[in-house]
Amino acid sequence: MNERVFIALVETLPKDRLAEPAGGIVNHPIWTVGHLANAGDMLRGILGHERVTSREYVTLFDTGSTPVHNSSIYPSLHQLVSDYQRVHQSVCEMIRDLSDTEITKLVEIEEAKPKFPTHGHLLSHIVSWHEGVHYGQLVQWRAAADC
Repeated sequence: MNERVFIALVETLPKDRLAEPAGGIVNHPIWTVGHLANAGDMLRGILGHERVTSREYVTLFDTGSTPVHNSSIYPSLHQLVSDYQRVHQSVCEMIRDLSDTEITKLVEIEEAKPKFPTHGHLLSHIVSWHEGVHYGQLVQWRAAADC
């Protein structure tokens, strides 16, 4: 369901405005799409799988990165959407296959431990709350940009 909502939000974005701030929303669309792909790929890594997106995604889109208002520094929207879909589908498959032992395994990322002590906590956060917040930002951006 999340993937369908996501595609509906991004498929009609104005391609010439993807790195534009709108209505005080700092996270413009191209950064948001890349951030979601990167977050899912980070989750894949935590679950013991290789990254499938470019390593540059960490620099461009990781938590704490700053959206740049120049779309030429980013991969194309088409590439980012494709990567998001590939990562999202992969994470969904991984979640279906997780054992109780894997779900209750302690998270090894120190800064995440207080809020997300186990893989189950982190998975729940990334696939529900985190994606939902950024989908909401896309909706707000579209409204502010009059799209």
